[in-house]
Amino acid sequence: MRKTSLAAALLAPVLAHADPCGLTKMASFDMQGLADGRIEIPITIADKPFLVMVDTGAPLGILDGDVADQAGLKRQKVPGQYEFYSMSGAGPTQFAIVPSLKLGQSEAQRTDFLIGIFGGRPDNLAGTIGADLLKNFDVELDFENRTMNLFSQDHCEGKVVYWAPFFNTAPAEINGDGHIVIRAMLDG
Repeated sequence: MRKTSLAAALLAPVLAHADPCGLTKMASFDMQGLADGRIEIPITIADKPFLVMVDTGAPLGILDGDVADQAGLKRQKVPGQYEFYSMSGAGPTQFAIVPSLKLGQSEAQRTDFLIGIFGGRPDNLAGTIGADLLKNFDVELDFENRTMNLFSQDHCEGKVVYWAPFFNTAPAEINGDGHIVIRAMLDG
């Protein structure tokens, strides 16, 4: 499986006008809620609108098999060196290359998605986007205003908190699975 840099595809049109130290908003979405409280946002795949769940804990995005077929995507076998497991223990064995993926007005070309089954597709959910796409952005989940914003990562250090005059920081890293890791000590 090959991954295209979504950031490069989305950043090109706006970087020429961006403040070198300020935040450049790449996209903004009204967060819609699933019945269980998870977040979904609208995307466009092959010029067809869908809703996908934002899954910050998933290393890769997944599309429902019916959605992949509806979008006319060619399914391919996941190469043998990769194994994926869902929470149920079953794992996708196929993937598809999405030729055109739009997040808001921004577009990425040739993005890989695993093919999965979303039993009954709750709330017409087409799939998920995971860390493979989200890692290309500074992601803001504003639950009070029900908004998800994607910002360019091209900004000066310490110039990301725009909503508060004072704030604390903690060192963090992103591990190989795309999960955010913050080391902490509790009670010594």
